[in-house]
Amino acid sequence: MIDWTRVQELKGEFGEEGFGEVVEIFVEETAPIIERLAEGRSADLAADLHFVKGSADNMGLSDLTEMCRRGEAAAATGAPPDVTGLRHAFEGARTALTRTPA
Repeated sequence: MIDWTRVQELKGEFGEEGFGEVVEIFVEETAPIIERLAEGRSADLAADLHFVKGSADNMGLSDLTEMCRRGEAAAATGAPPDVTGLRHAFEGARTALTRTPA
């Protein structure tokens, strides 16, 4: 789920073009971490999940934010996070954000 109110706030702050750049930066910074997590190559699982959680929360990506919260809790107990779900939530969010109407 995406908090479209937050998306509109970001568009108001940065303008339509600026919002596109914010989305681009989000994807550029987050995609490699999602891939690293999915491939089991994270050197610091908690830090990677925390970064994605904060970035997703800032963008209004509540599903991805919640998945990262659960992943952090799982990692704290030694259980693996749902990396397939994380990847799916990230890809869905990326698609939705790049197709947002004005």
